[in-house]
Amino acid sequence: MTRFIALLGLAIGFLTISPSFRGTVLGGLGQAVFVLGHYSPWSYIALALTLSVFAVKSLAPAKPQ
Repeated sequence: MTRFIALLGLAIGFLTISPSFRGTVLGGLGQAVFVLGHYSPWSYIALALTLSVFAVKSLAPAKPQ
């Protein structure tokens, strides 16, 4: 958890000091929201299924080595 918080802090710090990268990220997020709204409700269903699959995979026990 500490590692995740540290990486999140570094990412937020980098977005704070880099205006061009921040514009690129926010533009990409805006475009993603537009596409999600344009193809709704199917895009919301696909997003929910995708997030559910990732959640199940992340909670699955690790394979023994």
